[in-house]
Amino acid sequence: MVFDGEDGTSTEGASNAANASAQAHDEKGDVMPDIVPFGSGSLLPSRVERQTGRALERIRASQAVATAHEVAKVEVIQDVTEAALMATANVSAIEALLVARTPHAEGRLRTIADAGALGMAEVVMKARRSVS
Repeated sequence: MVFDGEDGTSTEGASNAANASAQAHDEKGDVMPDIVPFGSGSLLPSRVERQTGRALERIRASQAVATAHEVAKVEVIQDVTEAALMATANVSAIEALLVARTPHAEGRLRTIADAGALGMAEVVMKARRSVS
């Protein structure tokens, strides 16, 4: 029997050699936990690492395309909405000018302006449905 001296327990000589070879030691000689290195340790990536890298790159590219597609949808809706808002503001301004000039035609002018505004609202809703 051999005593290792640290905790006072006895061990066999062969098992001490097996334990010592199974544990790694740092530069100070302290025992380090068994760490399994990732990869083959060479400078060139293994086949599995290359396949994994390509798969991750395909996923990232697919996500980028999906994001760009969604952003394009938002931009289309934004452009149509802004155009409709500007056109509605212009129609309303012209309506107000014409009502001030010809007050007796106010009802007819309002009906025409409202029909135009509703038509523009329909275009915005159609644009939203078409990009969804």
